Amino acid sequence: MSEGWNILVVDDEPPIRAELRYLLEKDTRVGQIAEAGNVTEAVESILSNKPDVLFLDITMPGRSGIELAETLQNLKTPPVVVFVTAFAEFAADAYNLDAVDYVVKPVEDARLSKALDKIEAALGARRVIHAPRQPLRLTVDRGGKKGLFGGFCGRDSGIGPAQR
Repeated sequence: MSEGWNILVVDDEPPIRAELRYLLEKDTRVGQIAEAGNVTEAVESILSNKPDVLFLDITMPGRSGIELAETLQNLKTPPVVVFVTAFAEFAADAYNLDAVDYVVKPVEDARLSKALDKIEAALGARRVIHAPRQPLRLTVDRGGKKGLFGGFCGRDSGIGPAQR
């Protein structure tokens, strides 16, 4: 990810989106930043741009950020979600939807930095889980005759990094 993360900020308040964009642009891990003012715009952007990360408000006119996060769980590889909201009481719902973090507005630099570290860890874990299977070659000694045994190591083989 040398180009940085593709991020979508979803909030119905333009000043909040602008402030979050400003803070995100300070971090070198961040690449492109798109914005959406509601869930409908967010869905369109997700389908066309396939963001790595969503910074998602919860309370918006129409569908909520919680509803969007529930829908995203149907994707094969959904974006990492960080909820950014003024209401702390939705935190349990957010974590039940596998949110990486929950940030209460107003967002401060230090708190956003922690959220970005969590995103980095989540995306790193995702790369390991979805790593392609690699050929495995072992030299086998069978009664004085050496031969190669071939197969695959990876998620589906039952041989993980510790067994290689």
